[in-house]
Amino acid sequence: MRLLIINGHGSYVDKAFLNLFSPLATYYSQNLDNWLAKFQALFWPAFKKAFSLSNIKKELNNDALTLQQLQKEFFIQMSKSFQKEFNKFEAKLLKMSVKNEVLEHENKGLKEAIKLKQRRRKP
Repeated sequence: MRLLIINGHGSYVDKAFLNLFSPLATYYSQNLDNWLAKFQALFWPAFKKAFSLSNIKKELNNDALTLQQLQKEFFIQMSKSFQKEFNKFEAKLLKMSVKNEVLEHENKGLKEAIKLKQRRRKP
């Protein structure tokens, strides 16, 4: 994480610099939304293939299992796998959220610095 130190007079900030941060925050938010949508589209089909009844039966090496036993094992495995993946996803989402908040805060600080600089230029 980086710390932006504002010196109070905004000599290091110009309008072009600030104009880069507003689109960055917008594009970052759009990418986050797209990523969330793609996650479900990619995860669930793969999950269903990996935890098909035939795969579970094959892994358990027991042809005598009943359909109820297979279904029970399927749901147990599904909940374990989903919880693990969900925890990873939740951690990544939290990290992205924090980064987004930092960017929004930096953007606000830069805007304030430009306004201050513009006020000082006026006679």
